[in-house]
Amino acid sequence: MMKVGAISRYQSQHFWHHDRWARHLIAIALATICCCLLLGGFCSTPSQARLDYEQETGGQMLYRSFQSLRDLEGHPWQAIAFKREFADGQSTFFLRLVGFPESATVLRQQSLVMTNVSGQTFEAPDSSDRVFTDNGVPDSVGQYDIAAIVLQLSDVTPLKLQVPTEDGVVTIAVPPTAIAEWQTVANE
Repeated sequence: MMKVGAISRYQSQHFWHHDRWARHLIAIALATICCCLLLGGFCSTPSQARLDYEQETGGQMLYRSFQSLRDLEGHPWQAIAFKREFADGQSTFFLRLVGFPESATVLRQQSLVMTNVSGQTFEAPDSSDRVFTDNGVPDSVGQYDIAAIVLQLSDVTPLKLQVPTEDGVVTIAVPPTAIAEWQTVANE
């Protein structure tokens, strides 16, 4: 005779096969894990960073942050956020993107589009012509004026950079730590 609340051996062995609630729970857990893994490429891009500063001629200061990032195709990019502070107190702030090894031809007359996880977008105008005066610059380099944008970005959520190239838009995932460094450089 079986006690009330006791599970028979048969019920115990077949619990996971016949219990609809347990199957749904497992399906939800697996779906959650898959979503986290899929979003991981957007949310946690591995990067290596370095902060640097130097005094230039004429009393100018140059503050820089370097990150090694990868686009969604796995190609490496160098992101250099830098602020140049002039002796008269004026400053500029740019983001330079360098594709390696010559992985893309950046369309320099188009803006860089930055999108956060909420879907909010920012456009950074191309500023390559202000810096690059000769034809010796590789096609895989683009530079954008982010002075008006950088402090509006969240440093706790990732960002997508959409770089215009001859072959279409290249998307680079940027981790929050890189954004925080850009803001540190901007506040110097």
